[in-house]
Amino acid sequence: MITDILPKYKILYFVNVDWFFISHRMPIALEMQRKGYEIHVACTLTTQHDFLVKKGFIVHSVPIERSQSGIVSSIKILFKICYLFRFLKPDLLHLVTIQPVVLGGIAARLCRVPAVVAAISGLGFIFISKGLFAKIRRILIGMLYRIALNHSNIRIIFQNHSDKKTIMSVAKISEQNTILIPGSGINLNDFEDTIYAPSNDTPIILMASRLLKDKGVIEFIEAAQIAHINKINCRFVLVGMLDQDNPSALKLEEIKLWTNKKIIEYWGHQSNIIDVLRESMIVALPSYREGMPKILLEAAAAGRAVITTNVPGCKDAILENVTGLLVPPRDSRALYDAIIHLLNNREKCISMGLAGKKLAKDCFDIKIVITAHEVLYKKLLLAT
Repeated sequence: MITDILPKYKILYFVNVDWFFISHRMPIALEMQRKGYEIHVACTLTTQHDFLVKKGFIVHSVPIERSQSGIVSSIKILFKICYLFRFLKPDLLHLVTIQPVVLGGIAARLCRVPAVVAAISGLGFIFISKGLFAKIRRILIGMLYRIALNHSNIRIIFQNHSDKKTIMSVAKISEQNTILIPGSGINLNDFEDTIYAPSNDTPIILMASRLLKDKGVIEFIEAAQIAHINKINCRFVLVGMLDQDNPSALKLEEIKLWTNKKIIEYWGHQSNIIDVLRESMIVALPSYREGMPKILLEAAAAGRAVITTNVPGCKDAILENVTGLLVPPRDSRALYDAIIHLLNNREKCISMGLAGKKLAKDCFDIKIVITAHEVLYKKLLLAT
């Protein structure tokens, strides 16, 4: 039996960038802090240092150039985090996103960190890209995963079964060292009054994501163009931040080309996604692959019908034909057809939204995610 009384352990979260920690892991860290853990955060700092410090976290700057994945930059990061691990001596290390998982996992073994959690929140563009060069990179990444994830006291968190199967194969890890936690959780209290109700306003089709090609932004714009040609009464709204460090990034000039033609509206990055969801009728995410996309969990919690792609991560976030529709990836016509189907069936949008609310309550509640992490942390710490 796991005791509720533990010594004051030191947990270090190593994440690629501060805003990702805030949006995807901070509620877990805050709860662990409340339970008495000393919380450290190591990441690339943008503008969030003071915010994190005010939350009571001890922050360490570890710049990660996500647009660079060369051997020299990786070695520099490895040396820096080895120094940090030896200096801090964390009792438990929680690694999130690809570079921190790979480099942090290797450093954890070199520095004998006693307990490690590695969160695989998606396999990234390397596992989506095609061609000989991409295949070679996948082999190399697989070898690095094998080194990083074979710690003696580790648990690897996956968000969907497909990613788990892939990484277990390439990294040769044991089933007993894995756990499935679907996403980073949603605070359902924030979504209490967000049920979709039909109105006479022009319906909004919302896509909220980083402006990346592999999120399906191009397909969303192409579907909007088809709707524009056919004079469909709806608005296609794109919300999200530019992410020029990502190899799949779109430029603002490319987006403006389509906004100037009145094909889409671009609302930029929005800090309160709930207000944006309230204005929408349908949420679309035509991504090529995901871990467990948070926007689809938020759409479910907000009671919005979803259209997404039949790929790992996306298909795991909905109940097909119950909370949303699945379409093939890279198929803007299929996306358009699904949008038209829901636009012409408002009652289906309502029923899908209500089913989404139930799915969010049963599977995506932040309380479920926090409890799963707390139990996991205690098991690993008691094994040290």
